[in-house]
Amino acid sequence: MNNVANKLICLNLNANWQPVGFKTVKDAIVDLCGSESYGKPSTLALDIEYELDDSGQPIFDEAKSMNPVSWDEWMLLSIRPWDLFINSPTRSIRVPTVIIATNFNKMPIKTFKGKPSKDGIWNRDQGICQYTGKKLSKDQSTIDHVIPRSKGGGDTWTNMVVCEKELNSKTPFVFFQFLVVKPNEHKIEDIKRLAKEVGVDEVRFKTAQVYDFENDPNQLIPTTDKFSRYKKNSDGTYTPKNKLANRCWKLQHANVITWDGLVVPCCFDKDATHQLGNLKTQSFKQIWHNDKYKQFRYELKQSRKNIDICANCSEGASVWQD
Repeated sequence: MNNVANKLICLNLNANWQPVGFKTVKDAIVDLCGSESYGKPSTLALDIEYELDDSGQPIFDEAKSMNPVSWDEWMLLSIRPWDLFINSPTRSIRVPTVIIATNFNKMPIKTFKGKPSKDGIWNRDQGICQYTGKKLSKDQSTIDHVIPRSKGGGDTWTNMVVCEKELNSKTPFVFFQFLVVKPNEHKIEDIKRLAKEVGVDEVRFKTAQVYDFENDPNQLIPTTDKFSRYKKNSDGTYTPKNKLANRCWKLQHANVITWDGLVVPCCFDKDATHQLGNLKTQSFKQIWHNDKYKQFRYELKQSRKNIDICANCSEGASVWQD
């Protein structure tokens, strides 16, 4: 146990999911369990589900889903054959490999001396676009001024970053989103050709959330499996591909504010039926900690199937397909 606890294997991410270093298992668990005492978690752990090969072994380079969870939720996770674990007096606990500091969004600052050069910036940023995270070749990259020279930005280490050439353009980046349902799935190749013809920078295909998915009365679920969030059962009905665990990282991380100031749990509450507060009468902090919010979180942990917007949630499912 001591050997595992002192292993420096836990990747530490900031609130923007940028790596800021590694921690020992012991330090990561101290951060996780200690953050619960302040009302909202300041540290979350990633519950990573992997694709499995034909022999049932995880393919660690292919994550199926990544769900941030609190310490209370983490202790309820089962230990898989490939997981490291530590033993407490009452239970065995899966070792987290990635933790997120939700209230920290900065990067460690490394001091560079001398006049910045293109090669120096390239080596510092390791050839990675600082806006997209994409690994670039030198031909694909350029150096961008975070604060433009025209606005007073200087040629300094802190104001110059590696950037993808296509992003450093005077024209907007055009993103083409296509929602795939059964009536239009035969148009996918046409959409790809159209995007190329009109000069779209990126086209992506999004899987659709279907409200009446069990029987799909409106025939919206695609026949192509990769573009569907649901699997077809032998009796002709459908069920979500993702396992609906009684947890939700959104409740600890984000919410939705409607145009008229209503606060609702997430974007699945399209009609604002679960109103947790109103910014016209309360501050956001008051709403975040009020009884309605606490009750909603409690009910979800008991059974998400009893909450209409949570019973058909896509959390853990593949939403985007290339």
